[in-house]
Amino acid sequence: MTRKLYYEDPYLKEAEAKVLEVKNNALLLDQTIFYPTGGGQPHDRGWINGVEVLDVYKDENSNVWHVVKKPEKFKPNDEVKLKLDWDYRYKLMRIHSALHLLEHVLNVVLPDKWEPYGSGMSAEKGRLDVIYPENINRWKEQIVETFNRFIDEGGEMKIWWEGETRYAQIRNFEVIPCGGTHVRDIREIGHLRKFKRSSLGKGKQRLEIWL
Repeated sequence: MTRKLYYEDPYLKEAEAKVLEVKNNALLLDQTIFYPTGGGQPHDRGWINGVEVLDVYKDENSNVWHVVKKPEKFKPNDEVKLKLDWDYRYKLMRIHSALHLLEHVLNVVLPDKWEPYGSGMSAEKGRLDVIYPENINRWKEQIVETFNRFIDEGGEMKIWWEGETRYAQIRNFEVIPCGGTHVRDIREIGHLRKFKRSSLGKGKQRLEIWL
């Protein structure tokens, strides 16, 4: 199984690895800093030996494959250098962590229980789809103020494993199973720049955030 350096240190921007296999324009490496698409988080961008990485995905055995622009430049046993598009990855880490914090803020602000039923993100914004009987715009100002107050206070984002399951927790807030990449301290997330609510049908609402 590929050693997942992005879990050991999500701030690692460069690393060296060995090519184990080349198949269908994709490289299998012994270790990687490239996060594969999963859990609503897009795959990382970057370069292997200066060749652009086009896609990163995980197979059924949890091996991480890297689709590259010029696969003919690689062969098994090659020693290669990996380099992340760090600005892109860091934006995803901030957005992903912000969605965790938003879930806690909704628990604090909304008077009744809400349910999540979807989420997603890009480097520009995060999305949380929820089920709630009333229009959440009623609490928009309070949500933004509470979110930004938590950011100003800061707090560690703790990550740990229990067997095969990985968990994340901000401060002493809710424990959430999560396989994504996160910032070390929520101060790094930054304030909400924009919060938008839209309707997805009866009781279903989409919340979008920009940092």
